[in-house]
Parts: sequence; C-alpha cells; structure tokens
Amino acid sequence: MPVQEDIYFELQDSKTSNGNNDSESVAKKRGRPSKNKSQLDNPARKAGRPPKREEEKYKSTHICFHPKIVEWAKAEAKRRGVGYQSVINETLLEHITSHITS
Repeated sequence: MPVQEDIYFELQDSKTSNGNNDSESVAKKRGRPSKNKSQLDNPARKAGRPPKREEEKYKSTHICFHPKIVEWAKAEAKRRGVGYQSVINETLLEHITSHITS
C-alpha cells in the first residue's frame, strides 16, 4: 500500500513545513500572537475576584427559621432585588450593631 505511506509522509511534511516546530512558529501558524520571554517570565494575574479580607469572609452555617420569617425575607428580597439570605443577614447585622452601640 504505497499510496497510504505517501499520504502519511505528506501529512508529516506539512506539519513541519520549514522544520521549525517552536512555539513561535506554531503560534504564527494558528494565527495567534507569540509570547516573548518577558511575558512568559511574568504571567498575567489570575482572573476573578481578589480574595476577601478575614473580617469580610462569611461563615457557613445551617439554621432553621419560622416559615413567616422566610416568607417576609423572600418578599422583602423580591422588592429590593436581592437574595433573601442577604436580607436576613443584613437584618441581623443591623439588630446586633444597634444593640452593641446603645
């Protein structure tokens, strides 16, 4: 089957057309800009939000509320356009801070 061998070698030759298989020529073939040494030495910062400070972090917990509390929080959340857990959290924080300062 010499035909298949010819196709195989043609494919191999097309992959390494100039014998150059470095990242720059591969990037150029794929239509991407190549990265220079300074870009490789100093990678860009990670995407996403920066980490929160310790006092801003929330503690995960499980708590059971009376159905009327949840119903009120969901209605208030819908009115304000936020999540109902945020409404409960803000309400509790307001209550605590008003009692601490008084």
